[in-house]
Amino acid sequence: MAAAIDAVRNKQMSQRAACKAFEVPRCTLQMRLLGKTELRAKPGRPSALSAEQEEKLVDYTRNQASMGIGFGRFFCLDVCTA
Repeated sequence: MAAAIDAVRNKQMSQRAACKAFEVPRCTLQMRLLGKTELRAKPGRPSALSAEQEEKLVDYTRNQASMGIGFGRFFCLDVCTA
């Protein structure tokens, strides 16, 4: 995506040619060029957990799984907020 944007901004290719060459959807490229969508934007909802909380949950679940202990969704939420 970044290469396609650079090619269009540097006038090396047209939008249509950049879309074909870099296999990027035309509409997506146009929205990023117009500034309606951030260049590094990810699709979907923002994460409910911070990176630190997510890492803590992953470590905890791996530890529990290695001991053969299962737990549910509400227990996971308690671990994240603690």
